[in-house]
Formats: sequence, C-alpha cells, structure tokens
Amino acid sequence: MKIAFFDYWTRGHANFLPIKEELSKRGHSVLLLHIGSFRSPHPATEINHGIETRDISFYKTKFIFNMLKAERPDVILSLNTTYIFDRAMVLAARELGIKTVYLMHGNRAWQEQSAARIDLARDSYNPLPRRLAKAWKYLVDVIPNYFYSYFHYSNRQGWQKPFRVMLRYFIDPGLCFHFPPYADEIVHDKCLVYANSDVDHFCKMGYQRRQVAVTGNPKMDGLHRRLQQNDFSVQKLPKAVAQLVASKQDYVVLIEDSFPETRNGWTNEDRNQYLDQVATTLATGGLRLVVKVHPSSNLESIQVRDPQVLVYQNEALDDLLYHCKYCVTHYSTAVNQAVVLNKAVVQPRWGKSAKIIDYYIHRKVASAWNDPLQLPRPQGPSASLEAYKEEYISVVKPEAVSNIVTQILQWEDQKLCSTEPERLSGS
Repeated sequence: MKIAFFDYWTRGHANFLPIKEELSKRGHSVLLLHIGSFRSPHPATEINHGIETRDISFYKTKFIFNMLKAERPDVILSLNTTYIFDRAMVLAARELGIKTVYLMHGNRAWQEQSAARIDLARDSYNPLPRRLAKAWKYLVDVIPNYFYSYFHYSNRQGWQKPFRVMLRYFIDPGLCFHFPPYADEIVHDKCLVYANSDVDHFCKMGYQRRQVAVTGNPKMDGLHRRLQQNDFSVQKLPKAVAQLVASKQDYVVLIEDSFPETRNGWTNEDRNQYLDQVATTLATGGLRLVVKVHPSSNLESIQVRDPQVLVYQNEALDDLLYHCKYCVTHYSTAVNQAVVLNKAVVQPRWGKSAKIIDYYIHRKVASAWNDPLQLPRPQGPSASLEAYKEEYISVVKPEAVSNIVTQILQWEDQKLCSTEPERLSGS
C-alpha cells in the first residue's frame, strides 16, 4: 500500500518517524505531503529524516485536491481534524477514494474541563486583531482550498454550506478549534486516540463510536521499552545533569509549555519571570532547576537570571525525568511520562499560572503550588495514579506504533472493520 502522511509543515516529522519505520518494515511505501510553503519557503521535494517529503509546490498547484489527485495514496494519516485545511483534505480524499486516518498528537480531550479549554482557546484565537491578522492567509490559501475541494466533492450539500462554515469559524474560532461546526466534513474514516478517556471527546466532536480506536501514545513506546529493559544509565544524561546526579545534588525538571509562541496570553517576559521565580524558590530548598524547553518554543527568548539553571530543548526528557526529584509544569502531555516513571508532579497556581486549567490537579496526579515564595509539597505515589494510568494512558506496553500501523493497514484487503473499539486495560 501507499501511505501518505499529511501535515501543515515539516516540523512534525517526529510524530511520523516510528510509524514510517514500521510501515517500511512491512513492505509499504511512505511519503510526507505538506503545505509548508503556504507559511514560508520550503523545498519542493527533500528527504527529511529518512522520509520522502513533498511540498504542495512540487505539484505546481495551490490546491490540496490536486496534490492528492496527482499522488493517489491508498491511505492518508493526518495529525489534525478541526481546521479548515482539514476540510479541504478530507473532502478531496473522499472524492478521490482515499481512506483517511486521524492520529491525535497531543492531549486535547480533557472531557471534564472542555468549557475551560474552550475559554482558553477563545482568549488565544478570538481577539479581533488576531483574526484580522490572519485574513490575508485565509483569503489566499485557506478559503480557496476549502471551496475548491467542496465544489469538486460529488456529495456536497448545496452552495451555501461553505459560506456558513466560514462564518462560524470567523465568529468563534476558539469554539471551532475544539468542536468544529458541520463536523461531517472533517471526520476521517478512522480516529486513533491515545487512551480510553479520549474516546468520548471525539465522539462528541462528531466521530461515530465505531470509528474511534484506542492505540496508545506512540511517543511513549520508547519509554515503556526502556522501563522493561531498565535502560536509564547516568551516562545518557547531559553532562551537566550527570554531574548533579554523581554529586547527589537533587534537581527538579520544569517542563516548559511554549505559551508565548502559542499566544496563550503570555509574553517572553512573563515566561522568564516565571522561570526565575521557580528557580529562586527551589534554591531555598537546595534544589537545582533543569528546564526542558518545548520543541516549538524560541530557545533564544528564554533568558534565566540564575546561571546555575540548566536549559535544554533537544535532550531526552525521559532521562531527565527518571533521575529528577519531581517535575513542575502546567498542562504538558509529558506529565504522562512523569506518571509512568512514578514521579511527583507540581502545577504552579500563582500569577498568570492561576488561570491555566488545573486538570492534572483535578485528576489527582499533581499537587497545587499556590505560594511562589514557599517550596511546593509534591505528593507521593497513590492509588489514584493507577486509576489514572488505566483511563488516561491505557496502553502501558511498547505497542502503540504497532497498533497504529494495524489500523492504517485495515484496508489492505479493502474491508472496513465495523466493530466498536475495545476499551483497553492498563495492565
């Protein structure tokens, strides 16, 4: 089979690499199709980390429909399912007889706090200046692609529908980010989610229950495998952190959330003040701070006053967490890695941090850090952690990539699986 990964740019390649390797082992061809040149100059074709990669410009077109028509993959694997570009891709694939699979690549399915999540998205997307700033991009690339796919789709529902869709996105983009209107246009043939807890969210979004399968998080396979092999030697740590461990100096990992870059109401100055405060308070308890910077953050903008604070972006988080005292974060999905490693998690609840969703505290896997001038009091392992693992991690063996590939290849014999997804056990 010919499998195409579809993304908006090439920076998400890490999400596809292990899946590409498994598909290649099974004898299937793989390539990455993207529309990165809509943002910035990109090579028309390149080999990106071993994946044959083609920008839409390679096909001498501006339309996703024409790109897919020229390439004709059997299955498309996408990391997005709520944006207008996703409508263009899904409608084009349906018209061309291409199967589509959505794979979640971040934890957006916090069912019990969806209202708070929508409010957070509205703060980011809904201000009028932000919407007007994107107007040209929408007029040039987004709307033409959607309309082109829509009006080439044989089963379209009247000429007025795409105008209604665009109006809804303009009026309330924050809501549409989580619960898009007319969701029939963005529903893929299959929806692959990390955990049992994610199923209800995507069903509420518009997927039918039989379309949703729990596969586990492919980013966790390596961690599960290393735990089985007890593969966490100090030598794998960055040199400065290895020296801390060798000298029995306790350190705390702060998992940075990339708030300034994602426009979640934080400036670079806000982030630096936050890091300075955490470092200062931890130092009163003899603890060193190690910051793991989010991949999408601008590393150069992170300026911490204390020279003893260690800042990393590309180093392995699993190793940093394994040897740390505990970790600090807001709502990074990397908390699941800390939970698997039985590390305590602390969530700041002061200043701008107090406005951030507290779902890890709500789920009893993190403790609140309310006073920035006092050391936090992280919780130890508890029975609630095991319940959390079963519901919110679900697959605790290195099997996620294999599960995903099995779902992608279900059409190898052109037979759709119509059974309901099994709710997996944490054992």
